[in-house]
Amino acid sequence: MKRAVVLGILLGVPGWAGAQQGAPDLVAYGSRAGMEVTILSRQGIDSAAAEVRVAHTPENARAFCTLYVMDPSEACVTATLADVAGWVGDRIAGDCTAGVFTGLWGGRMRFLGRLPARSEFGAEWDFREEGSDTPLDGTTASGYGVVLDQFRSICPARLAEG
Repeated sequence: MKRAVVLGILLGVPGWAGAQQGAPDLVAYGSRAGMEVTILSRQGIDSAAAEVRVAHTPENARAFCTLYVMDPSEACVTATLADVAGWVGDRIAGDCTAGVFTGLWGGRMRFLGRLPARSEFGAEWDFREEGSDTPLDGTTASGYGVVLDQFRSICPARLAEG
């Protein structure tokens, strides 16, 4: 466990370090402030059958309402819970060996390792939507940061190999 915490800190996995201090283990489902879900369980991390199960909790919704919407009301929390339930899945699953995974949006992604050079927008890793020949460019619009966070939750060692 000690090695996992050190690896989590080095890779910037906020939940791994925070879990030791009682903070929830989180992963991003979107790029806006507070767009995170709580990790419920991990299975087969860094394997050909890696899976992280998640839930969008009232606390996650409250963080989004407070940090992004600037409305911490129960009405905002209730509306956010209902909205997110309609489009965010309950797991991230993939084959870390092959570098393929399905994220919280349901789309299949492929990880092809480190880019030869950082992109204009700072992407260091080559993530592609299944069937695409073009890497995500590192912009918020491409979803790069969210995809990186989700891949890191199931295959952290692939990013440490770098």
